[in-house]
This record gives sequence, structure tokens and C-alpha cells, in this order.
Amino acid sequence: MSDAPKVVDWTAAWLDLIDLKISSARLPGKARSTAPSPDATAWPAAQAYMYDGQAGQTEGYAVVDVHFFHPDYATAMNLAIDFDAAAMGYPHVVSSNGRAVLFDRVECLSLPAEIPWLDDRSVRRIRATYSVSFRRR
Repeated sequence: MSDAPKVVDWTAAWLDLIDLKISSARLPGKARSTAPSPDATAWPAAQAYMYDGQAGQTEGYAVVDVHFFHPDYATAMNLAIDFDAAAMGYPHVVSSNGRAVLFDRVECLSLPAEIPWLDDRSVRRIRATYSVSFRRR
């Protein structure tokens, strides 16, 4: 058996942070990096896309879009605002794939705002964009 360090999936760690900061009563499913399915998704739903950065096995930085979905605008916006408030209170440590990950700097680049979700116009989508730096602990 190898003692090589586990590779951290930084996007999965950010999704774990969303799950940690939004209680399971308010976000019953797990946040994910794929778009929710209008036919099969329990609302509310959350997703994240990590891009425009660089990372190695132990640290990195990225820009992250976070999306919250719900048929009701107020519900989707309140989840986005609550996550924004929690994320800005960094540093955060999450356990992801058996590794502890520290998000030691979080900056909001774009405040939560509604953008159309063309897959299903009856569902509201709120997006916010963050710059994050992270490292394995």
C-alpha cells in the first residue's frame, strides 16, 4: 500500500464548504458541480464551477461561480446571501475526500444576483463569484 498523499479535488472541497455552511434543512441535497435537472432535482439546489486559477497537490487559487436554484426567487436569493455571509467569514476548514482543506482567503468578486436559467424558466438561479485561495492541511 502506498503512503503517497491523496490528491485533493479542489472543486469538491468548495462544494463541501457549501454543504457545511448551508444547513441540510435548507439545502436537502448535496451541492454539486453539474447543473441540476429540472425533472429530477429536489429544490433548492446548489452548484459550483471552479475556473481561472492554478493548483498543485497542496495549494492553489481559483475563481469560483456558485449558483443557487429554486422556483421561488426569495428562497434562492436568501440561500445565496446566507452562503455569501458565511464564506466571507474565512478561514474555513473542510474535510473532503479524507483530507482537510483550508480556504484561507475568500473575496467576493460579484455579489449574488439573478441570472436566467435557460433550461427551465420557472426556476430562479442566483449566482455569485468568488476568488479563493486554498491549501491542504
